[in-house]
Amino acid sequence: EEGWYVESVSLPGHGTSPQLLRDVSAADLALAVSSRIAELQASYDIVVVGGFSMGGALATAAAAKRPVDALILSAPFAGITYR
Repeated sequence: EEGWYVESVSLPGHGTSPQLLRDVSAADLALAVSSRIAELQASYDIVVVGGFSMGGALATAAAAKRPVDALILSAPFAGITYR
């Protein structure tokens, strides 16, 4: 079979109810992304990671620790500056 395997990761607390998101930490989100990247890298020669907004920030942070073949970022959240 030719082509790409494409997957959308459901982050902890997302796609459920807002109440469940209250119990999810930033570390939980980061672990979910980095763990899935590790699993994909064990199965595929090329892993490209994408993210939108907060997903872009999570993808960037994960790729900084565990390099991927490419990042596709759409409006990645980069931080808030308080003055």
